[in-house]
Amino acid sequence: MKPADPADELALLIRSRHPLITIETVEEARARELIRRVADRLDLPLYEWSVTSGLRNRLAQPQDALPNTEAADRAIGHLRFTEFQGVYVFNDLLPHLTSPLDKRLLREVVEAASAKRQCIILIEQNVNLEPALTRLAAPFTLALPDEAQIKQLILDVCRKANKEFRLKVDIKPSEYDTLVRNLRGLTEDEIRRSVWRAVIHDERLDGTDVPAALRTKQDMLKSTGTLEYIVPEASLADVGGLDRLKGWLKQRENALSAAAREFGVPPPRGILLLGVQGAGK
Repeated sequence: MKPADPADELALLIRSRHPLITIETVEEARARELIRRVADRLDLPLYEWSVTSGLRNRLAQPQDALPNTEAADRAIGHLRFTEFQGVYVFNDLLPHLTSPLDKRLLREVVEAASAKRQCIILIEQNVNLEPALTRLAAPFTLALPDEAQIKQLILDVCRKANKEFRLKVDIKPSEYDTLVRNLRGLTEDEIRRSVWRAVIHDERLDGTDVPAALRTKQDMLKSTGTLEYIVPEASLADVGGLDRLKGWLKQRENALSAAAREFGVPPPRGILLLGVQGAGK
């Protein structure tokens, strides 16, 4: 089944008159670019706010922001009195709403937005709304890149690298598939940095970059302080006996390959070992 297009999902939320959409992500630039594409598709005016730039039309120059809208309460107050329909994007707004007055103002603006054909989108690193706003908000998940997108990111980096130096690509299809799998779970920026790091030191993309990309992924996950990637050191060779099971697994190892997925073979999700206690499971 073809994965859902995030632009289609976001467009559906906007067209459904949701007054408030929240996007919790560290990929602010990627979220803004998606919103811009959707606004263009729907032919809707797009306004963007940040505490450094104020509220401005996306097509305007930074110096043409609406005056005195750098402060969060001033920007929200502008929406309270404007009747212009469109999409209003706020970057990191919630940390600036510290007073009960500011929070009440945002609630009133959101409650009136649908009738005015306005959609307010919050791009936040952490979304923590008041209960009344949670009821009105539609959360939108900015999914991490899938395998097709990862391959495109690798290709983009290789093209840019080849403009800076003569990049030599010498990687087997199986190694390339492993490289793509090793980059799953990273953001677009993290994938780009990982591939750049892999090719920049020797001006090559080859099989040696597969474990290097995995090590880079481990370092990135450690930096979050939340996850730790543990490399399994054991193998089937460390398991005594069970020759028939090992043979069964060997025959089916290709079921995990990219070719099998393209053919429509669903990848195995695990093995159930069943037996009485003490039987060597």
